[in-house]
Amino acid sequence: MLPPCIVAIGASTFFGRVDPQGGGFIGRLKTWHESNHRKNRVYNLGISSETSTDLLKRLISECTPRKPDLIILGASSNDARRVGSKEAPCETPLDQYADNLRKLIQQATLFCPVLVMIGHPIDDARTKPVQGTNKYFSNVDLEKYFDVTRKTCQAEKIPCLDIYNELVGSDFRLGLWEDGLHPNAVGHQKIFKMLQEFLLSHFDSK
Repeated sequence: MLPPCIVAIGASTFFGRVDPQGGGFIGRLKTWHESNHRKNRVYNLGISSETSTDLLKRLISECTPRKPDLIILGASSNDARRVGSKEAPCETPLDQYADNLRKLIQQATLFCPVLVMIGHPIDDARTKPVQGTNKYFSNVDLEKYFDVTRKTCQAEKIPCLDIYNELVGSDFRLGLWEDGLHPNAVGHQKIFKMLQEFLLSHFDSK
């Protein structure tokens, strides 16, 4: 049986930016899950531009009143962004990111089971910088942070849905918005289907 109350906490991809009609993959999860039972709830706590440091500041206060049965935690790509130039340091040093992620997992597991989601690949020909900003993203940087995420989840014995590895060998650019950074409606639908299958395989058979 799927957990009735699901809290999803992450950044802009969780929020569903540039997919206002579908509400992103979490919006699709909400529509599907809540249609299955009147008591089911999905809370979308995605906030654009947030890093793991930002998530740490609000995870407990956001989750406490909602009493989740499952927390979906986004491994934020924003930790790997560079601001000002492509030579600038990444927003969050890798060792700090690893420590933040451990703390996020430990805090979340005080409430309920946790699922960590690793983000999608980007079209970094269009993200150096992202159009109209001074923010730089690259798959090379993302891979370093996502590798830390995988190792941390393994060490903490937390299930991890690795969207990056699922999509990187495909023509993932068809699922990206024009900024090369955020999923479009096609991309969000694909991520939703992966999440749906993951949840059904991990919970519905129990």
